[in-house]
Amino acid sequence: IICYAREVWNCEVVFYTNPYFENAKYEEMIKALYAVQQKQNIGIVDFYYMRNMERLLKETLQSYMNDAIHPNLQGYRWMSNVMLSALSEK
Repeated sequence: IICYAREVWNCEVVFYTNPYFENAKYEEMIKALYAVQQKQNIGIVDFYYMRNMERLLKETLQSYMNDAIHPNLQGYRWMSNVMLSALSEK
């Protein structure tokens, strides 16, 4: 996907992660994504670890979630603003 996007569209490639939830496999995937970042120079908007963004209090983050993994409307607004800011820096 990364190579295709760069070759066909000549664009930056940015992945995002979901906010934290307890799932060891998902955490492994995020760690693998950071390994890919080192090799492929991709961007990551990391809601899981909240790297490079303002950290939210646990209670605030919970108020943005519909369930353990899916944001509610307020959560999507927050995520959209963070993504817009991150993409604007590119």
